[in-house]
Parts: sequence; C-alpha cells; structure tokens
Amino acid sequence: MDNKLNAMNIVIEYLRNGLQSNEWPVDSKIPSEHELCQKLNVSRSNVRNALSQLNTLGVLKTVHGKGTFVRSTNLSVLGLGQTSHELLEKALPFFEFRRMLEPEICYYAANKASENDLDILNFTLQMMIQYNDQPLKRVSYDTQFHLQLAKLTQNPYAFNTLSNILLENHLLLQSVSESVGSYNGIYYHSLIIKDLKDRNAKKARSSMYEHLDKTICELSNKL
Repeated sequence: MDNKLNAMNIVIEYLRNGLQSNEWPVDSKIPSEHELCQKLNVSRSNVRNALSQLNTLGVLKTVHGKGTFVRSTNLSVLGLGQTSHELLEKALPFFEFRRMLEPEICYYAANKASENDLDILNFTLQMMIQYNDQPLKRVSYDTQFHLQLAKLTQNPYAFNTLSNILLENHLLLQSVSESVGSYNGIYYHSLIIKDLKDRNAKKARSSMYEHLDKTICELSNKL
C-alpha cells in the first residue's frame, strides 16, 4: 500500500477510535499536530491532511493559534452509520470531476500497460476483494488502482492531479463506499483490467466512464 495512504489511514483510524469512544466529546480539544506526529510516528503533512479532511467534513474545527476541536461526533462521515445528505451533495461534484478526467486517463493507460502493470492492477483488485469487509483498507486499494492507471499514462500532470484529489478526499471516498457498496468498484475494475489486457483503449475509456457514472447515479438516487 502507498506509504502516504498508509500513514494517513493510521491517523484517521486513531481519530475515529477516539471519537467513537467519546474520548473527545463535542467542543473538546484533540491532541496537537505535534503530539499526533509523535504518538503515531507519522509526518506532519499526514496529520494535516487527515485534519483538513475532517474539518471539511464538519467533524473537527481547527482554530489558528488555539488548536483543533471536535465539532460533531456524527460518525457517518467516517464510514460508521448512514451517509448524510450533506455528504452525498459534496460527493457528487467530486465524482463528476473524476468522470471528466479518468476515462481519458484510462484510454492512454491502455496503450502503455505492460504485463507487470497488469499484475499490479490485478493485485489491487484482489486486495479490494480480500478486504471487502474493511472499508478503510478496501478504499485504499481502490485508490491505488486509479492512481496506477494515472501513472501508466506517463504524464506527471495526470498523475499529480488525480493523486491530489484522491488523497485530499480519502474520507469522502470511504463514506461513499460505505453508502454504495463495493460491487461497482470490484466489477468495473475487473472489466478495465481485461480492456487493458486486450489493448482496447476505447473500451477501457468506456468502462471507466460507466464505472464513475454508475456511482454518480447511485449517489443521486440517495439524495
């Protein structure tokens, strides 16, 4: 698993456990960035990324010069409980942007994928299946699949753009996965691997579009 994702998962899991156990009730202050870095042995950028996402999702609120406080203990955004209407509304434009971007990434990846690249993609798929009942790990391997496709384009702008939006919205992805389930991802990832193996760039583009479009439709139906 990617080191950045693994480190961020450590921070997220620690914060989720603290919120779930009510170690930090609403309006209480959580440990500082420095304390979290020391306790979890992760970099400050990993901590800040996790805190930023929890701020965006309305769970935490960081006040400059004072620290980070618990704003809500609604754990639906952390993959526990039902996904909120507000969160679904945030997810729609995120997936719409991905639908604009990733089908073309898939098209170019299909023309450049080697046998080793296909093995890596298949490994991430098998890990998604293996960790089907562990959303945090499943979503991490789901993310790795999409990033590997971007890497195959050999275009740094494609990879950096996708990497930034996926890592910065990791918790959102987890919550959406809890809401719509894992079948969509597992099914379409297997199709995309076959398309790449067949060197069928147009079909790979179509499969990725359908993959993201189906997620958008499922989210829209829940609003």
